[in-house]
Amino acid sequence: MIESGMSKYSRYTNPYDISFDDDTLPATRLSPNDTVGAYTYMFVREPYGRLLSFYVDKLMASNPYYWKVVGVNAAKLRSRSNTFVGFGHDVTFQEFIKYAIQTMVSGKNVDPHWVEMERNCRGCEIKYDYIGKMETFAQNADEILLKLGLNTTREFLKQDGGLEGDFDAIKDSVIQPYVYEIKYKHCLSFQKAVERAWEKLQIRGLIASGPAPSNLTSKTSSWKDLFDLAKTSRFSASKSERKQLKRDLQKKYWAQINVEDLYKIKRLYAKDFKLFVYDDHPEIVFQGRTLLTK
Repeated sequence: MIESGMSKYSRYTNPYDISFDDDTLPATRLSPNDTVGAYTYMFVREPYGRLLSFYVDKLMASNPYYWKVVGVNAAKLRSRSNTFVGFGHDVTFQEFIKYAIQTMVSGKNVDPHWVEMERNCRGCEIKYDYIGKMETFAQNADEILLKLGLNTTREFLKQDGGLEGDFDAIKDSVIQPYVYEIKYKHCLSFQKAVERAWEKLQIRGLIASGPAPSNLTSKTSSWKDLFDLAKTSRFSASKSERKQLKRDLQKKYWAQINVEDLYKIKRLYAKDFKLFVYDDHPEIVFQGRTLLTK
């Protein structure tokens, strides 16, 4: 990220007021010369977490775009052929992991969401002024805002940023069953889309445990109704309870992955683990499993 041209956002105090579709700088392949005179920073994320997050956000949730561009290709591994195998909506986490590994090994169809951060952001070539981590985002973002002199936004986020961030993430999830229904209704029911959105929120630690609402329809309700129910669920559980639920669900998903594939991931992201100081063998992922060798 290159921080320049900030004047267009100067009217904002709450960054969550900026529309997702707002005009931003296009994604480009930076060279060291592009960063001269700019304050540069990048954010990294623990590799296992990146993979699970992509699956939950783009494949498990109602996201027809990624079902088409990633899900269908991942499903092809199921039949080991290039024939049509569905709409990509029913890919399992295990199938996605195998597909992601295949793309990284072959160098074909690697998505920016799971390519190594070192390669994606060229951390060894570009001298970033700041490298933050998604796991410590609030603290790191505060330090960046202080450096940039965005004190009003900094104070707002210190006071209300956590709650605003949670509400923004909840809104993003509960809107999907409603706005994408016309694109997914041929392969998924509205109720199933709601259930997926609900589980996505639980995996992210945003709401409490419990089944998704079952009395909503897209004709008699709006995303705001589901949003209100999700907020009620959030406040019905303590932060520690939601954190424990998040951890339990993450363990459930990683338990589905065979140990051979876990070690492949460990090797493929070796540079990221080392450069950005991440544990390459976390208990929540490996759960005591080790690779048996002769």
